[in-house]
Amino acid sequence: MASYHIAVDIGGTFTDVVIQNTDDGALWTTKTPSTPQDLASGFMSGVQNAIAQASADPSDVQRIFHGTTIATNAVIERTPSEIGLLTTKGFKYVLEIGRHDIPRRQNIYAWVKPERPVPPNRIFEISERLDRTGSPLIALNEDECREAARQLRDDGVEAVAVCFLYSYANPTHEERAAEILREELPGVQIALSSEVLPQFREFERTVATVLNAYVMPRVGRYLSGLESAAKRHGLDAPLFIMKSNGGVTSADMAAQEYLTGEITRRFPTHGILGEEGGGDPPASAPSDPPPEARRGLRVADDPGDEAPSPPPCCSCCC
Repeated sequence: MASYHIAVDIGGTFTDVVIQNTDDGALWTTKTPSTPQDLASGFMSGVQNAIAQASADPSDVQRIFHGTTIATNAVIERTPSEIGLLTTKGFKYVLEIGRHDIPRRQNIYAWVKPERPVPPNRIFEISERLDRTGSPLIALNEDECREAARQLRDDGVEAVAVCFLYSYANPTHEERAAEILREELPGVQIALSSEVLPQFREFERTVATVLNAYVMPRVGRYLSGLESAAKRHGLDAPLFIMKSNGGVTSADMAAQEYLTGEITRRFPTHGILGEEGGGDPPASAPSDPPPEARRGLRVADDPGDEAPSPPPCCSCCC
């Protein structure tokens, strides 16, 4: 019995599907209209068409690979997301202050900072402090964590970011805060800076963690919906998601806090192969020697995340 792999890319206009017979390498392709109101519908329509073209059975499919801009679009479109942030006491306005650089093409007198992903009223300062080596100076105030969690619960948040000073050197305070949040906020997703971006530079680490929390609920619901739709149509094959470094990860891992940033910026590697999408046309140029990984991204002059990907020669979003 033949086995097959399926690759699916959902664009703003069309959903493209390729199915390959892994025994003899034969390929079939199909294209169906994307369904923004229910992305799983267009996904499954394309997959079913591809399986029919190959005269295969859903049970013959061994793996499904998927490239998606679901996280990218959430950031670009400023899709509303109810999130909160716990940070070290005295650092509530790290996001608001940001860096002192102003985009070159902007008028220095007229430029206004973009709205931050999490409003100040959902940023809670927690008494705790580590030194630069990770040694505790002030113990984590667990009562403050619980009170912050209760207020966030009343606000109906879907995810919480935690970014404490020097947590990259010692994550224990963040990890304990996460335990408390999970006790007080069952079902709410938690993003820790010590997992998302365990390196120095407070602003960049906070932004990366907040953006991960920002897209986690939407990515989780989306991938869960795809897997459920696939199972309803007899597809038990594991779902793999394309990352910004050109590799793939499981759907379960893609929804985790330390990976959502990597799927947010998948397009530079995708664009090396060539793509013109209806939403964001990526373009990258391969080079010799191969390109190095680079961190950092800005969207419409907004503070960017720090997920790794090759540096694109050109990348734009319409």
